[in-house]
Amino acid sequence: MRANTNAKAMILAAGAGSRLDPLTQMLPKPLVPIGNRPVMDHVLRLLKKHGINQVAANLYHLAETIPPYFRDHNIDFVTEAKLSGDAGGLRACKSFFKDGTFVVLMGDIVTDVDLNHLIEEHHQSGAIASIALQEVTNVEQFGIVELDQAGFICAFREKPKAGETKSRLASIGIYVFEPQIFEHIPDSGDYMFGKQLFPRLLELGLPIKGVPLEGYWSDIGTIESYKTTTFDALDQRVNIDLGGQIVNGVSGTILLGKNVTIGANVELIGHVVLGDNCIVESGACLIDSIVWNDSRVGSGSYLYDCILATGSNMPEDTLLERQATLPNHFNEIRCQQTQTKSKLHLAASRKMTAFEYWETRNRSKLKVRSVAG
Repeated sequence: MRANTNAKAMILAAGAGSRLDPLTQMLPKPLVPIGNRPVMDHVLRLLKKHGINQVAANLYHLAETIPPYFRDHNIDFVTEAKLSGDAGGLRACKSFFKDGTFVVLMGDIVTDVDLNHLIEEHHQSGAIASIALQEVTNVEQFGIVELDQAGFICAFREKPKAGETKSRLASIGIYVFEPQIFEHIPDSGDYMFGKQLFPRLLELGLPIKGVPLEGYWSDIGTIESYKTTTFDALDQRVNIDLGGQIVNGVSGTILLGKNVTIGANVELIGHVVLGDNCIVESGACLIDSIVWNDSRVGSGSYLYDCILATGSNMPEDTLLERQATLPNHFNEIRCQQTQTKSKLHLAASRKMTAFEYWETRNRSKLKVRSVAG
């Protein structure tokens, strides 16, 4: 793999991450952890692996929280006064990219694709822009491109309905540009790659190269894709560095961060991530769940298909299923009866939901109130 030691890159990191709500109320999307490392950290590691160390990033949502985490990296941060679209965000960093080819990556992707291959294909093509592509099964969720016989893009289809295009090649949020691209981005206003910039380049007859890439790719734009991507990382389906120790047991795959404390008779089932300084007290049961740093799961509690944000303090004998919660949500969740490890395991093994089990056990004695995360 030939390193691009002179190449520069931009990470688009300004988005509010509204589809990851409520998690992004307290943490900007670039800092959302995948395997106990922020997703933007994985992007930076990918760039470094390919010899790209000069990086710019645009910021907006909770902008002040991001630079302190990456103070050991060579990053030029630009904070936008308002969101202006992905091409508008690139425009905000225009002065950084005056002197040569550069790469742009979305800040919420997890991937191990070969960036050098993408850059080499771009140089050989003579294009003003190149777009990394992968085949997808559900075209309705992606921006789809059509290629001519020479591999140049001849049409864009934004989330087409089934039957509207024969192509299944989707943009994966990684681009290579020449500095001349800024001549085609207005000096102000919102501007988007897929809806405006790329169609305009086609209208002008300017070449855009489409480069299919092998390897893993996912984004963490939604709660479900965030969980899926995290569990893929635990299963080593993507070549990234995890933060902690993988433990493969009979009941599943567990990632343990630093200084984790696990009490007696705790069950960790399926895919479970415990961040740094987490405490899981005796008799608790966690199934397919992600617990961020500095959190506590109280004794006898049951956590199924959940995400606990940093600093959560889950009370003892609490039941939670299919939620993503902030620390203050536990002030609104109450359970008033303890359960033994064996009964919690019975609920899990029969694939009963937590609330089904508790209601079945004793409706007259138990009251459970939950506020959706």
